[in-house]
Amino acid sequence: MRHPASPLLPSPWGMACSPVTRRPSPGARRPAIVSDRPLARSSTPLPLDAAPSPANDPGESHPPPLLPPQEPTMPRQPRIRCSMPLPALLLALALLPSCGGPGEGPGLPSSRFHEGLLLPEAARHLPPDSPVQAVLSRTVYVPVYSHVYLDDPREVYPLAVTLSVRNTDPATPIVIASIRYFDTSGTLVRNDLSQPVRLGPLATAEVVVRERDLSGGSGANFLVDWLAESPVSRPVIQAVMIGAAGNQGISFVCPGVDVSSLPPDS
Repeated sequence: MRHPASPLLPSPWGMACSPVTRRPSPGARRPAIVSDRPLARSSTPLPLDAAPSPANDPGESHPPPLLPPQEPTMPRQPRIRCSMPLPALLLALALLPSCGGPGEGPGLPSSRFHEGLLLPEAARHLPPDSPVQAVLSRTVYVPVYSHVYLDDPREVYPLAVTLSVRNTDPATPIVIASIRYFDTSGTLVRNDLSQPVRLGPLATAEVVVRERDLSGGSGANFLVDWLAESPVSRPVIQAVMIGAAGNQGISFVCPGVDVSSLPPDS
């Protein structure tokens, strides 16, 4: 028995196709009979977010599901690498406080500055007519370098100088009578102390020659006169030179020596 030709049915994909009639195989279960009566609508409304499945309604187009908003990602910052060697970087950081004016460094209040001399709070200037009964006195020569030479003698390397006068006696003060600064030719540049100063036990007085001050030269020196009114231990008097230019740094210490007459050769 031949079946009549089935009409072409519209396809949701835009093509016409004919239905395929499948014959049940022997022993296969018969499908359930579906009634032609329309289904009763449920009185319970569907939730708003319940959308029909594309498989159940292939004729309608559905928008793609909405994805949760994503937080914008920040671009990675490039790493900054320092080409300066570590020793030179540490020296440059140590020299940063010296860029300020007088009294701007840490631990150096402006009251310590007097005529180019750094004095501790306990130091006292002696009146000009104050009698001092000295039991001993010394003159100390301290070599300093306001600059040094590089490979070419016409190129100089400026240095900052710090003269340090330290009272090493734990119980007795000393008196600093004068501090004189001389240049390379032996000419007096200035006197950094106009009147004597009594320096307490274990106290320190300092004189700073700035890096831009090249009046002393490479052969500059200090003459320090000190005395004591009672027996004391010998003070330590020395100069510290330090400088930096670019990635290069230099620092060294020069101790002072007593100025005394040598005995003649026998």
